[in-house]
Amino acid sequence: MHEGLRHGLAVGLLVGAVVAGCSGDTADVGGDGDDHTDCSPARPADVGSERRSFDSGGVRREYEVTIPPGYDGTSAAPLLLSLHGFTSNIEEQDAASNFPIAAAERGYIVVTPQALAVKVPLGGTEVEAPLWNIAPAFSQAAAPGQGELEAGDDVGFLTALLDTLEADELCVDPDRVYVSGISNGAGMTTMLVCNDDYRFAAAAPVAGVNMTTSCSPTDPTPVIAFHGDADTLVPYEGGSLLGYDLGLPAVEQQVTDLAVVGGCDPTPEAEQPFDDVRHLVWDCPEGMAAELYTVIGGGHTWPGSTAYAESDATAGAREGRESALGGRDLGSILGHQTENVIATELILDFFDANRGDAVIR
Repeated sequence: MHEGLRHGLAVGLLVGAVVAGCSGDTADVGGDGDDHTDCSPARPADVGSERRSFDSGGVRREYEVTIPPGYDGTSAAPLLLSLHGFTSNIEEQDAASNFPIAAAERGYIVVTPQALAVKVPLGGTEVEAPLWNIAPAFSQAAAPGQGELEAGDDVGFLTALLDTLEADELCVDPDRVYVSGISNGAGMTTMLVCNDDYRFAAAAPVAGVNMTTSCSPTDPTPVIAFHGDADTLVPYEGGSLLGYDLGLPAVEQQVTDLAVVGGCDPTPEAEQPFDDVRHLVWDCPEGMAAELYTVIGGGHTWPGSTAYAESDATAGAREGRESALGGRDLGSILGHQTENVIATELILDFFDANRGDAVIR
């Protein structure tokens, strides 16, 4: 069911782009020194990508699941939830992130859901495009009295989807469930981390970690974030968005706040491995981690990916995308994109290194 939510302006401008384990008998095995959970009886699934649907709140929701090579339904696999941005879709998220290939090669189940199309007031007009509803992570003061936006209960949808996949359909390691997304999908990623219900072993928001104004998690979640400091869509220093003062926090402050929840030192160590990349690393206790890659002069992109400009999945949607973004030229929004770091590989390295059972809570 859709529910009318205040913050219409705030949500409309957010653009871009309790864990249930395996049921049945389980056993911990540690031949290589690492504990993991096996599923009995087995939960087989065909290797490859498949489009599925799921009923949530009386609405049929669509998602894609990619089963990695080697999945046998008995050995618990890590799961990665991958979230597209505003005006975007499953195909574009797959193209930008390459998760269905790169993550699957590392043994991850990849789940890529589709947001509902929502009518959004933008640029003096109203557009209809897919949007993740992150209004619950916005303070009441962000855009008071700006009308209502009919948006789905996406937290409920994503939570129920993961519950069903983990408890009933797939053999998932409950200590290795991860989330990543771009822009509005990054805002949803951060919102899920801000949720008091601990679920994710680590999170990786790209070009949108600061797209919340109300985030007070009680549980720490390792986080690796990416953001261009010349992003004209989701400003690095926060504040306004497309000319509207929504009170967004600065990117570095947002990551610092998430790090401090896990007991990290609030002052990160900085290095600059490339002329156009700055890397901040927070000193954290064992089981916690926080990193930020800033693309110097960088725009609103997924570092290391050229999918936005070149892929077949996005080429046909360019005109509609620019219209939905208030007539802004897509090239000017994307801006500089570094090829010196590949966000997808860094995210997967980070996920490989962080497990939910290792986090100090």
